[in-house]
Amino acid sequence: GCTVMVALGSGSATGRTLLMKNSDQLGNDSMVGETFHEHKDIYVVQVTEADNGRRIVGLSAAGAAGIKVGVCDAGVAAASNIARTAELAERKTDVSRIRARDRTRLLREGLEEATALAAATGTLAHTMAEPTSTPGTMEFADAGECWVLETSYEHVASEVVTDGTLARANRFEVLD
Repeated sequence: GCTVMVALGSGSATGRTLLMKNSDQLGNDSMVGETFHEHKDIYVVQVTEADNGRRIVGLSAAGAAGIKVGVCDAGVAAASNIARTAELAERKTDVSRIRARDRTRLLREGLEEATALAAATGTLAHTMAEPTSTPGTMEFADAGECWVLETSYEHVASEVVTDGTLARANRFEVLD
């Protein structure tokens, strides 16, 4: 599944913060039209300037304002994943239709901030008041720390990492 990985401090050879995300999302036959290719989203590089003047570069689905992974000119990087939890399966959510648009919008808004802390704080406040439509993670990293936000409907958890490595996948499997 999709994975976000972060290395910072002693976790990277240079001591600088690195953030990486892969995306291997599923598609379905209903995904047709100019923003889809072979029943999957088309991804585009989005370069924007926020109302506060912050410049943001990110990867988004064609036609969408939200960002799946990106960085701003203040040095804050962000990424997001859906989480394929038991709760998601119980609700029988058609994730190919929802596409976690609320998390990508929150990521985009977080990148308007000057620090990972400010991005995470604002995003946590929003998700506590208005839960996301699907479970998932959002990571906000800068030169000094990475905030991991895990949301699942009415549940929110956070972790801050200041040194080392971390990874969050949207699906865990035990392989033989």
